[in-house]
This record gives sequence, structure tokens and C-alpha cells, in this order.
Amino acid sequence: MLLRTATPKLRFALPTGHPENAQRAWALAMGAPLVASEGYALDALTQPEAPGAATLKARVAARMKTFWSVQDRRTLIATLNWLGREGHRVGHMARLTDYSVSPLQNIAERRKELGKTADYDEDARAELYRIDALLSDHLGMLKAKFLAFDTARAVMLVYGGRLHDWLSEDECWPYLFDMARDVQRTYESWSDYAEDFLRGRSFWKGAEFSERNVVDRLTQKLLSTQHSPWRLMWEQPLPPQVASARLRDVSEPISQGPVWWLERAGDAL
Repeated sequence: MLLRTATPKLRFALPTGHPENAQRAWALAMGAPLVASEGYALDALTQPEAPGAATLKARVAARMKTFWSVQDRRTLIATLNWLGREGHRVGHMARLTDYSVSPLQNIAERRKELGKTADYDEDARAELYRIDALLSDHLGMLKAKFLAFDTARAVMLVYGGRLHDWLSEDECWPYLFDMARDVQRTYESWSDYAEDFLRGRSFWKGAEFSERNVVDRLTQKLLSTQHSPWRLMWEQPLPPQVASARLRDVSEPISQGPVWWLERAGDAL
């Protein structure tokens, strides 16, 4: 988790010229809170060479390896395809369903058991938070879709993959547009998307929104400032889906959508 004393500036310029520019800006905007927290420009997938570029690249590489076990093209593609296939949302929805239908007595017993270790066990504290958030419908948790959080994380990883030349831009855009079409179908506005992003991130962390956390602050800033990619028109027309081979890293069949796969460029894993 990245903690800083100041909120990073939002490096974003409204798209001009060809309609494709607006489509791409919209797709990149889905990852804005996480992408901005890393110090990337929000309006360009390929980052310009600038002072500090080497430091950014080294920091991103370390974080991708530590938090995602991503350290090359192969592991990046496997992770992006996992996010497309199920991500965090499948497990989160299963847990939400389980707690929603469990008898209150069972939940009380579970809370009591977790409470025995919560003082020194971070996982126990996180699970207590999740239970209480669901019981109280905190942040509207009972209507969470959890798609926005997976989407933002996938966009962030695409940025990292492009930064390290593990992916070409031609590979990135079909994947990003796959996500964008699902996001537009699932949510009604950027504020709706942002609310579900905060639900998903809070559920994943097992902790409350915090003004001390740079991602939480950035999410609020993206909603409140005029200089934000979340001011782009929500109903932005997107390119139609292109039926083509997808790069698969798993043998099992796809069970359900939404699903995004990285385009195959002819190279096998």
C-alpha cells in the first residue's frame, strides 16, 4: 500500500483531434486513482521520457514483483488474464453472498472467534471489518459489484507492462477496450464507478476509507476537480469488439463474464 504525505498532481489533458483519442482517454481513465498514485500521466499509455523516469521504472518493477509476482511478460499476461477471468470480484462476491444468507447466530459465532486474535492478527481484523460492513451495508456494500476495483488494477498493470516494454500498445488497447465495454454496461456514471471502486478497495483492504491514504484521497479528488479524466462523457462510444484469438494462460474453460483477454500477437507463453 502506497502512503505519501501529499496527493500527487493529476497529470491529464483533455483529448483533442481524432475520436480515437477520446476513446483511449476514456479507457485509461478507468485506472485513474491507482495510475495517478504511481506517478504516471493519466492521458498517455506510453510515458514520455523525463527526469525521474528511471526511478519510476525501478519503483514500479519492485512493486509489481512484490505485490503481484509479476516480473516479465509471461507473468504479466497470466495476471492480466486472471483479472479478466475472475479477479478479486469472484471471491468477494462469494463471501458477500455467504455472509448475506448466513444465520445471525453463525455470524455472531464467527465474529467471536475472529475477536480472539484481532488484537494482533491483521487478517482477523480485516475479516471483522468485512462482516460489519456487510451487516451495516456500509458504503452500500450489499450492492457492490466489485468490478471497478479489478478494472483499475488491470489498467495499472497495463501501464506497468507498457513501461517495461513487456506489451506493445497494439496489444494493450484491445484488452483495455474489452474492459471499457464491460464497465460501461455495468455502471451508469463515473460517480457510480467510483463508489464501487471504493467498496471494492475497502473490502479488499478490510479497512475503512482513510484520508491518510493517497489512493483514497485521489479518488475523491478525481470526483471533485474539473481537471479530471472522470469529467469525460460517460456514454463515450467505444470501438466494437473484434473477434480474434486471445492469449490464454489457463486450460480450463471460461465460466462467466465479464472476461478480458490480452490479444495474441503470435507468440506463445
